[in-house]
Amino acid sequence: MKRVLLIALLFFSASPCRAEVLDVFQFSGNEWVKWDSSLKYGFIGGFIAGGAYVAINSQTELIDRPAGDKEPSSGIQDDSSKKDIISSMIMYLKDDKENDLTRYFIKGVPSNKIVKGLDELYVNPHHRGIKVVDAVYLVRKQIDGASSEEIAATIEYLISGKDISKLHFKDKSGAFRAVRFP
Repeated sequence: MKRVLLIALLFFSASPCRAEVLDVFQFSGNEWVKWDSSLKYGFIGGFIAGGAYVAINSQTELIDRPAGDKEPSSGIQDDSSKKDIISSMIMYLKDDKENDLTRYFIKGVPSNKIVKGLDELYVNPHHRGIKVVDAVYLVRKQIDGASSEEIAATIEYLISGKDISKLHFKDKSGAFRAVRFP
């Protein structure tokens, strides 16, 4: 895994477009449309590997202690119901943290579909201001089957500079829905 990240880092440091934009979080469709195929696939490969690394290696160890380790002292060790509540709260926090990170983990989506989706998105010059790191998650939403209304709302959100008021849409039944992004 470290080798993949190192290769991606070396690849980007030798990139000719590095002179235009130094921060990968600032790459937008304006840079994407100038890249050749190998640079696009290299970027997406590094992006996916980086997201996987963070998601996998940032999990809490509150629950996963080796057997025999003492439980953290809470001062209420005599009351099993309170211990159950605390244990549930810790489990909830662990699940919430992992679920939050899994939003950034792109799993099971071939990189060629992401590259193709980005190419299609950036055909429209109006979309070229969208940052590539955001557009990847937009494309994943499309691949995962998000409605056209949700995709349109997400695009408006990204084009607007992430104006949170844009993160809603009317679904086909006329009900208002919130967009979760990424």
